[in-house]
Amino acid sequence: MQPQNAVSIEFFKNPKRFADLLNGYFFNGAEVVHWESVQERDPVLQKIKGKGTKVSTKANIVDLFRNVEIDGCRIGVFLQNQTQIHYAMPIRVMNEEAEEYYSQWKELERKHRAKKDLKGAEFLSGMGRNDRIDPLLILIVYFGEEKWDAAESAQKLFGKAVESEKMRGILTKYPIHILDMRRFENIDNFHTDLKWVIGFLQKVQNKDELQRYVTENREIFENLAEDTYNLLAIMAKSPILETLKDDVKNAEGGWNMCKALDDMVKDGERRGERRGKRLGKDQINKLNRLLLADNRQEELLRSVSDRKFQQKLLQEYAL
Repeated sequence: MQPQNAVSIEFFKNPKRFADLLNGYFFNGAEVVHWESVQERDPVLQKIKGKGTKVSTKANIVDLFRNVEIDGCRIGVFLQNQTQIHYAMPIRVMNEEAEEYYSQWKELERKHRAKKDLKGAEFLSGMGRNDRIDPLLILIVYFGEEKWDAAESAQKLFGKAVESEKMRGILTKYPIHILDMRRFENIDNFHTDLKWVIGFLQKVQNKDELQRYVTENREIFENLAEDTYNLLAIMAKSPILETLKDDVKNAEGGWNMCKALDDMVKDGERRGERRGKRLGKDQINKLNRLLLADNRQEELLRSVSDRKFQQKLLQEYAL
């Protein structure tokens, strides 16, 4: 498993964050999903087919599978984390949804076969006329730097067919749900530290904006949960933040991102100074060699004590 996927799964395992994610994305921040209703499900979707002595199996693993309660109804939720754009995502989502519905149907069939309570068309269907299945929501959480430009519905994959007025109305639309973390505008919809994760990622490409955002919300960023710090460090693609983690744990048991960013800036400045010194020394050595080659010994001697004159010579030789 890729580190990005591992840390995002760990982050959203928290039921309060999971409920907040659904409420913020689907319900504009209203507390429709209560975190107490979040129930863990096996993320491995097994499909087993058997005929005679031959049995075939197929497994599909989703990042997180949870049951939640919405308006008194049990709803299944698949969460898929993406760091790369997936141009076949509507097909992938349709397949995962169909597999879950297929699994529910087969479970109903198994129970009916055990009870022997179906006849006629119901027996052939493996499902009674009054049987119902739990609906499924699939949410893709996209962490990528590039804007999601893949199809957001199955219909967008159908090419010229959707340009036909006769066909457009009868073709399956099948929209998919994508939370683009770096471009989602209504971050105040979220009420857990998910809000600060999104805000951080939206500013991580601009050092000054990020520093200002973290400073303005210092109380939050000075005491992050470990899984939150891990997620930010990995998704920001910052090995330095990962390295600094052991040095920024605070007395309260949280992780101080403010100190980590300050240390990262200072480390960068130290590296820059060392690099500048090395570069300056190399430039002067090269200038001296060129002056000697051009029989400009007097100017070489003058440049040793006259810094402005030395800079003029550096510019002359384009160094």
